[in-house]
Amino acid sequence: MIRQVLFWSQPRGFRGAAGWTALIVVATLLSGPGRWTIDGAVLTDGHAILSLDMAMNRAFCGVSSAYSSTLRVPMVLSAHIERRHEPLRALILERSGTLDAYCETIDTPYVNSENALMVIETMILSVMPGLSLSQVGQGLFLVKVAGLAAFVLLLMALGASAALGFTTFLCGLMLLQEMPDYVYSNYPFFFVMVLAAVALHGFAVAHRWTGSVTGLILYGLAAGVLSAMIVNLRTSYLPVAAAFFLAVLADELRRRDRSVAVRSGILRCAALAGCFLMGYIAIDQGVIASQLPKDGRFDAAHPFGHPLVLALAVPENALSREQDITWADAAGPRIAQRVAPGVPFLGPRYNSAMLRYYSTLWQTRSREMAAVYVLKFSTAGADMLRVLRAAPGTAGLGVKLLLTPLGLLPNGIWFLGLLAAVTAGAFAFYVRSNQPAAFALGLLSLAACLVQLESAIIFSVFVKQYHNYAAFYVLFLSLVGVQAMAHAVQAVAGNFSDRGGRA
Repeated sequence: MIRQVLFWSQPRGFRGAAGWTALIVVATLLSGPGRWTIDGAVLTDGHAILSLDMAMNRAFCGVSSAYSSTLRVPMVLSAHIERRHEPLRALILERSGTLDAYCETIDTPYVNSENALMVIETMILSVMPGLSLSQVGQGLFLVKVAGLAAFVLLLMALGASAALGFTTFLCGLMLLQEMPDYVYSNYPFFFVMVLAAVALHGFAVAHRWTGSVTGLILYGLAAGVLSAMIVNLRTSYLPVAAAFFLAVLADELRRRDRSVAVRSGILRCAALAGCFLMGYIAIDQGVIASQLPKDGRFDAAHPFGHPLVLALAVPENALSREQDITWADAAGPRIAQRVAPGVPFLGPRYNSAMLRYYSTLWQTRSREMAAVYVLKFSTAGADMLRVLRAAPGTAGLGVKLLLTPLGLLPNGIWFLGLLAAVTAGAFAFYVRSNQPAAFALGLLSLAACLVQLESAIIFSVFVKQYHNYAAFYVLFLSLVGVQAMAHAVQAVAGNFSDRGGRA
């Protein structure tokens, strides 16, 4: 029993893993009940306001991608957040008299970007239409906790110690609580959805779900659905979702049973990819895009050129000052006008104009652009470690000690190199040993590499709402390091004990 609490042991069956996960959940409740509740007292994020507006109109009126020109309850709550404990429907009836009267005022089509948050809120309000804004936020929080628990369940199934599972779960809850201004936003979902994806793929590889036709179909569909939700929460996480599934496909082609024909493996991969695409399209097109106005569907994802250009100002540098580039949406149209006068902000030609401007900078100011990216890659990751290690209080002291080894890295370029080395090492060990835990660590580290690259290219300075997956990963990697040290100490103690017995 003590060994399972403190040290990595043999993989557990589902019942045993679920039992340990339940104990971990109860332990976190007992250690601090407040970690399981959240009451967002801020609703200022424009994306969150629009997502809630669309979700209410879908759930209450069956109207997609439109809002009322006379009553927008989320805007009312944004200005009067003290009313967040009143039922949303009551706020509608207070102004409109009846729900039907309100639904008739929904007459302004609108296409929001990254619509997965809206889908989740629609599901919550469809099941429990009497919720208040605060209760919707609590519902979103519990969805995130469920994703975090799924990852802990995978750890327990792989044989992780209860101590590692508990501290991992606790770190995730603390990270969620560290974003109180974004309770109703999509940002806190970033790291949770990646962990949920690792859990799904990790279980599939560990238990060879693709070995049966039923398992292959269900897993492929589930992987596609979850990937579509991830991409529609954060467009830039498309490489993460794609890389995860490609890693599973590569594992399918790497047959362990040499008696199985190569052709059979290729056909199984093709079937798996087909199921994945069906699940992905069902969400991305069936649930989201099909409900959007046809003339504005290109707005359902963030244009890449916009943040790519504005990110040249993060951190601020000589080139960004000279070119008047700032990290502000208002700077985008001003820059686009230099290339394509009259182009509308976020319109169909806006992205190409920004990319043309970016390309021109490389052609005419290549040395300065290279210097900007050296600065950005050096800052990304290193700034995160600096901020996390400066956290106040007892918990901050624990984080500082935990991250001390990573804090020795000279800059973000070294940090990226470490992530790449861990990724390569984990997958190489998996190929040699067939240990599912190594595959799961490879997925986690692969996501960390891709997120680190995004951070370096786009927003290099650390903020929790953008970079919470990176923050979770460094904490988890450090916890795994502590676990490895505990095993090393145990091994040394065992050797001394054996020598003493022989003497």
